[in-house]
Amino acid sequence: MDTPTEQPQDKAVIVAEDLAEARGIRPFSDTSLETAGQIANQAAGSAIFSRYLSQKSANTLKRHSRDLELFAEYLLDVGIMPEHGADFQTNPTAWRGVTWGIIEGFIAWQLNESYAVTSVNARLSTVKVYAQMAVKAGSISREEGMLIQSVKGFSRAGAANVDAKRGQTRIDEVTYVYKADGQPKSVVVTRRSTKKNRPAALTPADAELLKRPQSDSPQGVRDALLMCLLLDHGLRASEVALLKATNIDLQRGTINFYRPKVKGTAHEWTTHQLTPAALALSRDYLQ
Repeated sequence: MDTPTEQPQDKAVIVAEDLAEARGIRPFSDTSLETAGQIANQAAGSAIFSRYLSQKSANTLKRHSRDLELFAEYLLDVGIMPEHGADFQTNPTAWRGVTWGIIEGFIAWQLNESYAVTSVNARLSTVKVYAQMAVKAGSISREEGMLIQSVKGFSRAGAANVDAKRGQTRIDEVTYVYKADGQPKSVVVTRRSTKKNRPAALTPADAELLKRPQSDSPQGVRDALLMCLLLDHGLRASEVALLKATNIDLQRGTINFYRPKVKGTAHEWTTHQLTPAALALSRDYLQ
């Protein structure tokens, strides 16, 4: 009976290495643990947003999208232009420059806009989740991330105190129907309305004034262009915040913009023919 021949050990090692590389578990070539750890951190950080989003339900993602769109609207409303875009849900780079003070300002802005304290708490939770991922992605420093996580929402007692002190918009009487001992009963509860105040209407003269540059500076031209996009083209603040120079085609006179609120539909990307005023301002600003 023939004895089995032994396989050369060096060949077995080569085969094992080939299999390991084929499985994607040997991305480093004789790299030190310290260096490999930093490389692994960068790779994991760049994929952390997509991995998180892949695990969440459609309803959760929609709620997060609305929360982060309002965060972008707040930044624009207080005069902050996101230098890296405003896609805070999928782009880690968008979080560069965000600090705990900006998050505190977001809370104060929402209260001033008459949002419910429970909604403020929910949005704070959303922002902190994505900010923490941005820390791992390297867009926010670890120290700033810790300060952001230290920002607190409102307890039930704290919410009651806030509501008692801020301006009241409207009182509603709501009837709740319930069953007690098998018998239907109802109770009338008086509650504070948390709806935002109605927006002030602009006159045609006001709109025309806003669409004219208030100065010859690039910022003055940019601001007038933004007002044209908002007033003439009907873009949302979140859509304007996501715009890049490449979205505007000066030769064709068009603007192609992303609409996060209708993500996943045929209208996710929309193209408009720029109005004469918007096209002229685009040329002044971009050329």
